[in-house]
Amino acid sequence: MNLQNTAFSDIPDPQITGIPDITDIEFEKFRKLIYELAGVSMNDSKKSLIRGRLLRRIRYYGFKSYKEYYKLIQEPTAEAKEELHILVDLLTTHETYFFREPEHFKYLAEYLTLHKKDLREFNVWIAASSSGEEAYTAAMVIHDILGDDIPWSIEASDVSRGIIEIAASGLYPLERADKIPEQYLKKYCRKGVKSMEGLFKISNVLMNRITFKQINLIEEIPLRTNFDLVFLRNVMIYFNQETKKTVVSHIAERMKPGAILIVGHSESLNGLNTGLKWIKQSVYQKV
Repeated sequence: MNLQNTAFSDIPDPQITGIPDITDIEFEKFRKLIYELAGVSMNDSKKSLIRGRLLRRIRYYGFKSYKEYYKLIQEPTAEAKEELHILVDLLTTHETYFFREPEHFKYLAEYLTLHKKDLREFNVWIAASSSGEEAYTAAMVIHDILGDDIPWSIEASDVSRGIIEIAASGLYPLERADKIPEQYLKKYCRKGVKSMEGLFKISNVLMNRITFKQINLIEEIPLRTNFDLVFLRNVMIYFNQETKKTVVSHIAERMKPGAILIVGHSESLNGLNTGLKWIKQSVYQKV
């Protein structure tokens, strides 16, 4: 079960509902808008995604076309501003799960074990946290090694306000726990009972260490902390080269000298000239 995508399942074809299909001109307007709002580049193959995910909003308002919906979100009203948040939520939610790309968390554990004796504090930023699994996974690994002996914290952010609210709840369907190692599952997860049956909740031991915030990475970063380690995984694939450079530069500004940046396995910083040196596949260090 994909937590983010369940709201978008079984969306009927627009023509079946009596709503004309999205035109090339309308698609181009929405594609330009999501790039301006969140820096996300959508190629022609994303036309069906935009069509499907916005259809529910069109039906919600009783509109007859994508043109009417676009007109609404261009209006200078509080309703239009709120609808823009919803549009960003719909078009920027990405797949995630606990212990995704486990080699990165193995690296995190090895790093902490090696440097534990030298750490006075350890601050982590999960820069594209989606529905929170990545942040809670990192927290499990960090607490298992550092415990309460060394002050540590996690800032977790995402451009989508709705997905941040899901993440901050720390509440997930039981089937989402299938990739969590048993020792972590027993130590940091609580199985729901009665009205919470079929769910599990992340323990307060971890939740109290994590702050979730809505942050747009293409804008100035509203964080005061300088971080020892940053996760920026599986989000740069949605950016063009110029936006990648902007985002990584913003993140590098919030990294301590010697801090580590971890990107997705399919991503790299080649050609960005950001002052970060390659350590190993998908791992970089601030010079």
